[in-house]
Amino acid sequence: MLRFGVEIEVADISVDPNNDRTLRNTTRWEIKYDSSIQPSGLEFVSPIFEWENRGQVFDMVDRIKGKGKCNQSCGLHIHMSGEFGSSFHSVR
Repeated sequence: MLRFGVEIEVADISVDPNNDRTLRNTTRWEIKYDSSIQPSGLEFVSPIFEWENRGQVFDMVDRIKGKGKCNQSCGLHIHMSGEFGSSFHSVR
């Protein structure tokens, strides 16, 4: 079974993520300050998902839209399990 997690980095966030109702949710995402992202960066770290729950990543992206910026210091990190017994190309 394929399991994965993501980290979404956002710069210059315009709201306090701990007080913004659209960013607080029940899917157990962690919100961390990240000094490698300039200016004033945040990283949204997902829980471990099964592939069937990948729509929750898109839900979080929708929540983040318009609240920050993406620049050269931002990134999207995807961590995937190797347990599914298939090649990376079959997942793409």
